Amino acid sequence: MNACRKLVKRLEELMYDSNALRPHILTTINSLATLITKGVDFGVQLSQKVGGLLAEQRASKTPLKLTAILALVRELAMSAGTLEGPSPWQVLNDIVKQLVTELGAVVPQAMESEHVVKSECCIITRE
Repeated sequence: MNACRKLVKRLEELMYDSNALRPHILTTINSLATLITKGVDFGVQLSQKVGGLLAEQRASKTPLKLTAILALVRELAMSAGTLEGPSPWQVLNDIVKQLVTELGAVVPQAMESEHVVKSECCIITRE
């Protein structure tokens, strides 16, 4: 995601110059961070469950069935409380759409100098 790189680069530049973004933009960035964390957590848990399923299938020498993986996805989505849509895939699709939309809105704001304030906190050096 090019927008993610732009935002990270902008935040690094601001820190280097002892500046910060205005609080209303930071609120949006915090919500993005929360959403990304949920998506990554879901992905990690899913990969662990699928890995366990694959190990069981290999040990029992039974063929892998897509329905078993889909059941894991549904189970994980339900246990995480994220199954609000018609399917777990729709939930994941909605998360990605929301990320793209929010990121697309915050990056232009972060680039504008009117949304920058001088920071009074610590100085961070670039390595």
